[in-house]
Amino acid sequence: MNNELQHTTVLLHESVQALHLTEGDTVVDGTVGLGGHTHLLCEVVGKTGTVLGIDADSDAIAKTKQRFLEAEAPCSLRLAVGNFRDIQEIASSEGIRDPQGILFDLGWNSTQLQSGRGFSFLSHDPLLMTFSKEVEEGATTAETIVNTWSQVDLAESIKVLGEERFAERIASAIVARRRIAPFTTADDLAETIGTATPPWYRTGRINPATKTFQALRILVNDELSSLQEGMKNAFSVLRPQGRLAIITFHSLEDGMVKRYFRTLSKEGKAVLIVKKPIRPSEEEVQRNPRSRSAKLRIIEKI
Repeated sequence: MNNELQHTTVLLHESVQALHLTEGDTVVDGTVGLGGHTHLLCEVVGKTGTVLGIDADSDAIAKTKQRFLEAEAPCSLRLAVGNFRDIQEIASSEGIRDPQGILFDLGWNSTQLQSGRGFSFLSHDPLLMTFSKEVEEGATTAETIVNTWSQVDLAESIKVLGEERFAERIASAIVARRRIAPFTTADDLAETIGTATPPWYRTGRINPATKTFQALRILVNDELSSLQEGMKNAFSVLRPQGRLAIITFHSLEDGMVKRYFRTLSKEGKAVLIVKKPIRPSEEEVQRNPRSRSAKLRIIEKI
C-alpha cells in the first residue's frame, strides 16, 4: 500500500503521529489522494477504529477503494467524494461524530499530472485544472481565465496567487497571443509563458510556468476559500483534545494556517502543538525533492 503509483506521500509518519491516535479512534483524512496517509491512519486505529477519507477527485477515491479491496483494510474505512470544506456535511452523512483527528494534505498527488486535465506543462491536455473529474457546464476553468480575463486581472492573480515576479510580462504575453488564437492546451500556454520570461529564468530549477499554473489551479478550484472554510469546519467537528494537522506546500496556504491556528490559540480554544512547522528531513527531501516546501502544523482543541 505504501508504494504509490508514481507518488510519494509527504511527511507520512510525522503527520500521522502528530494526531496522537490510539486503537479504536475515529479520524478523518480530508485529502485522500492515493491513500498513503489513509492506509497508515487505518493501521494505527485498527479494526475497532474508523477512518473517513474524503477527496474531490472521484478517480482518487475509486483507485483508493480498489486498492483497499485488494488488500483488506485494517480498519473500518469509509470513502466519500467531496471537498473538505464540506467536512461537516460529509461526516454527518457518513455517521462520523467527534473525530479524534483530522488531516489535510494540501499537496496534489503526482498522478494528477497524467489526469488529462491540464496540470502538466508538458501535456497536450485541455486547460481544465479542476481537481474534480466532473466539470459542470459553465464552470470556470483555466482555459476560461487565460482567454477571457483582462490583462490587469491576470497579472494581479499570477503575482499574488502564483507569487510570480514576472507576472506583468506573462499576462501581457498571454493577452497578445490569445488575440491570434485562443489557448486550448497546457503545453501551448506553458510555451507562451516561457517566452515571456528572461532566458536565465527558463534554465532554473523549476519550469518558468510553475507559478502561473499554481495561480490558475488555485483560482479554478477556489483553493484558498476551501482552506479557510475547511479549517473552521474541521475544528468545529473535532472533539475536545482532538487534533487538526495540515500539510501546506506554499506560503499563501501556510500563512493562512499559521494565522488561523494562532487565533484559536490566543482565544483559548486550542493549543499549538508545535510553534514552528515540522519540515521534511534531509533524507526525505533527497528521496522526494517535491517534499522540500512542505510544512506541517498541528493544533489540539481545548
